[in-house]
Amino acid sequence: MDAPTPDAPAATAPTPAPASPSVKPKRERKKVEVFQVVDDAPKKSLDVKPGRGTKLCEIPNVAFKLSKIPRKEELLKFVYRILYKGVGKQQTIKRDIGEFSGWTFENDGERAVKEDLLSRAFKDTLHDLLDLFELPRGSGAEGKKEAQVARLMTWLDAPKASGKKSLEEAEAKKRAAKEKKRERTAKKTAAKAKKTAAAKSSAGGSAKQAALIKKLKAENAALRAKIAKLTGKEEEPAEEEEEEEEEEEEEDEEDEEDEDEDEEDEEEEEEEDSDEEFTEKPAAKKPKPAPKPAKQQSPSPEPSPEPSPVKAPSPAKAPTPAPAPPAPKTEPPKPVEPTPAPAPAAEPTNPPPTAAELGSAVRRLLVNADMEQVSMKSVRKDLETKFGMSLSDRKEEIKRLVTEFLESR
Repeated sequence: MDAPTPDAPAATAPTPAPASPSVKPKRERKKVEVFQVVDDAPKKSLDVKPGRGTKLCEIPNVAFKLSKIPRKEELLKFVYRILYKGVGKQQTIKRDIGEFSGWTFENDGERAVKEDLLSRAFKDTLHDLLDLFELPRGSGAEGKKEAQVARLMTWLDAPKASGKKSLEEAEAKKRAAKEKKRERTAKKTAAKAKKTAAAKSSAGGSAKQAALIKKLKAENAALRAKIAKLTGKEEEPAEEEEEEEEEEEEEDEEDEEDEDEDEEDEEEEEEEDSDEEFTEKPAAKKPKPAPKPAKQQSPSPEPSPEPSPVKAPSPAKAPTPAPAPPAPKTEPPKPVEPTPAPAPAAEPTNPPPTAAELGSAVRRLLVNADMEQVSMKSVRKDLETKFGMSLSDRKEEIKRLVTEFLESR
């Protein structure tokens, strides 16, 4: 038996030759396909059809009010929905609203949709729309929601200007008045500063001058007293002193007039601001105050004719007066008892109205009043006439009562 032979070695695969380090194989990159949405539909632009009325941008007061409303305001979005369809772009919403000149409905269904949209709006929103388009809010039956919606629908069919006073011109005048007041205040401040600086610069010598003037006045008063004692008559004050007193009085009157003018300007601005809150109609111009009557001097009783006083000599050279001869004895006249003057009757003063009386009076005035013609100033004047007293210190209370009455409606 043959001996087992060892297993032959298995055939091995030939090893590849190592690649040279300078040459590297390139990896093939896969192509990536990007999905792109192709929008072949053209962008829709707002098609504004010409209406039967005037463009809103050509109505001065409406264009002025639109310019004052911020673009992010919800009122602009609601106006756009009323005039057109959909939601307007924030960048062009004011321009699109200004191009509106009236509805151009193709059928009655579109008009019913707009009317329903207005009917479902809050009353405050309707008031904002009426104010924007310069339409009256109305009172009584005309102030109901249905009547307000009907007025808006009629106006939007053919918009037109109301013919009221230009708001832009009124604002320009108000701005000019404020500028004048600012300049006047600046002038007064500069004059006061100049006066204060002059007083400070002459503060060193002013104290000595004041002391000297005081001393001279005291000597003058003592000299007058001596002359009066010798002559038995008091001298009238010097003309210079009278002139100084008149000048001081004139300066005081001028200062009071300036203060009165400033107070009147402030009151006019407050009343204009309060009137603008309740009505767009400009308040009636305040009549110019009548010129102050000249101060009438009470007629002084004519003095009895007396001999002209002889100038008294200076105290140093004055001779001693000679003794007067004794006067003849005469019986003194019996004193006549003066009849007592009747006491002046006390003027009746009306007590100020209570809050309840004031509220009921405001309600009676406004219940049937035309809100277009009513202003805060006219309400206050009517109340002052009714109660017979000034109510300037209760302006805020009257304003609050009027506001509560309007909100309750």
